[in-house]
Amino acid sequence: MSPSRSSSATTDRCRSPSGSRSSTCASTARTSRAGDRPDELDVGRDPNPPLAFSSGIHHCLGAALARLEAATLLPALLRELPDLRLAAKPQWRDTFVLRGLTALPVAWRQ
Repeated sequence: MSPSRSSSATTDRCRSPSGSRSSTCASTARTSRAGDRPDELDVGRDPNPPLAFSSGIHHCLGAALARLEAATLLPALLRELPDLRLAAKPQWRDTFVLRGLTALPVAWRQ
């Protein structure tokens, strides 16, 4: 179960409506390689590597395979179906921790 807001809030440029889910990961991307301020959250930090597959001991075992599949499949798919487009709005899973699509309807000319 994910905690959710009982009232809406706005922080800097980010609006969090009532009922939205939230989470705090106090040490995400905390590293001395983050520069001279590793304890500060700076979303504009450069470089700011993505955490899609996590890192260190928590690094996803399937990360290399997922990257290889994406690098192989996407160019081939777009080459074979140059008219590929969204057919409807993507549908997202109603979950907070493992975000993902339940459906991605696409269409193309045959």
